[in-house]
Amino acid sequence: MAYRQEVRKLEDKFDGLELTHVFRHNNEATDRLANFGSKHEAAPSDVFVEHLYEPTVPKRETAEAADTQDIAMVEADWREPLIRFQTSQELPQDKDEAERISRRSRLYIIHEANLYKKSPSRILQRCVSVNNRIWIKSTGTLTHPKISQASCFLSTVSLEEGRQLLKDIHSGICGNHAATRTIGGKAYRQGFFWPTAVSDADKIVRTCEGCQFFARQTHLPAQELQTIPLSWPFAVWGLDMVGPFKKAVGGYTHLFVAIDKFSKWIEAKPVITITADKARDFFINIVHRFGVPNQIITDNGTQLTDGVFKDFCEDFGIKICYASVAHPTSNGQVEQANGMVLQGIKARVFDRLNPYAGKWVEQLPSVLWSLRTTPSRATGQSPFFLVYGAEAMLPSEVEFESLRFRNFREERYGEDRVDDLHRLEETREAALIQSARYLQGLRRCHNRNVRSRAFLVGDLVLRKIRTTRDRHKLSPLWEGPFIISEVTRPGSYRLKREDGTPIDNSWNIEHLRCFYA
Repeated sequence: MAYRQEVRKLEDKFDGLELTHVFRHNNEATDRLANFGSKHEAAPSDVFVEHLYEPTVPKRETAEAADTQDIAMVEADWREPLIRFQTSQELPQDKDEAERISRRSRLYIIHEANLYKKSPSRILQRCVSVNNRIWIKSTGTLTHPKISQASCFLSTVSLEEGRQLLKDIHSGICGNHAATRTIGGKAYRQGFFWPTAVSDADKIVRTCEGCQFFARQTHLPAQELQTIPLSWPFAVWGLDMVGPFKKAVGGYTHLFVAIDKFSKWIEAKPVITITADKARDFFINIVHRFGVPNQIITDNGTQLTDGVFKDFCEDFGIKICYASVAHPTSNGQVEQANGMVLQGIKARVFDRLNPYAGKWVEQLPSVLWSLRTTPSRATGQSPFFLVYGAEAMLPSEVEFESLRFRNFREERYGEDRVDDLHRLEETREAALIQSARYLQGLRRCHNRNVRSRAFLVGDLVLRKIRTTRDRHKLSPLWEGPFIISEVTRPGSYRLKREDGTPIDNSWNIEHLRCFYA
């Protein structure tokens, strides 16, 4: 770039320059010398090499001020080059800048010593800057296109007054808190123009508190999908609660649901009251049957954050991971298990002639048995097969005498069962690979719609209001502002109030938006 500028400086010294394109095969010597500098080879005997350690074009030295306190930042008026060209055909020394000014000047005219821009709406827009007005001292007659009598001329304003104009359009007596493009277009149609009008309008809309507290929530993901790595059956469980149901026989109203992340094995237990003791008893039963897991992923329910359940997990060396508030996809597998259990119960208890939803407890074992013997798309195998190494014998196979039922031989069952157990580890490895492929497909599908955004510690944010108490049509959609106090994991944050009071639990970025003060 520096060499090009030097050539352009010398351009005025000649009558003209002629550039001729030379093909490579006609310029072999120069091409070979050009490539020689990038190769670590010895120079030919007829070539003399000179090493240059400094640029041949000297850098422009800038004057350094002795006292930095005396430096004043003066903003150049963007209109001056256009006015000089319109009045006296004066152009800058730089060729590129001169060409740009000459092309831009076609859209501008001068009338009554002021610069106007010819807009597509046929309104002459007053060009404003930091200063209120630039008066032009013309030594001759101003030549410019004739101005129609129907053209509009508005009073001049400064750049600060232009921003105030945008504020009035946005939230003034006739404003409706319109978006950036709308208020910028209104300013143009009213006959005003300055180069930063669009950016000024965007800043006004972005920092408007009314617009921020009533802004719509974006539903596009802000982070890439974070999947849970799988290791082995019953190493990681997801835990959740479902209810309330219609009171069943025995007073049961709620349901504890757990799912093994690897095999997709679902456990469920009806309870009368959802307490920390009930949650502990439910999971103790799982430990007695399947062993101590490494990790439990659950939501922030008070029954699962209580000291009783935490002490139980600490005694057994189980790590608890709490999902973000109001973000069910953080514990998506157990949420999906909840939906499948509910869907199965709804269909089984439905009876138009004798409606009785309280019999859901009686239908729960059948629903669980069906889910455990159904192949999962993620693993390609049924949970029962991944746990026991063989498919369960279903009642329909016995009733209709399936091929497996008819070929069953008790004397060979022991050997066949041992062979199944020997193949079980290989089957689980294949299921692990299949699950990794499935998760890769989920990530690919999820990440296509990601609109990346993230927060740093100290950022101001608004939080989505989740409660419906004391809400009405004019209630704001967001509350705050809050301060980001900690980044727990990608897309999950801990908050504190402006006075420093910490807020419990972590919050997903889905329920947060940046606040501009």
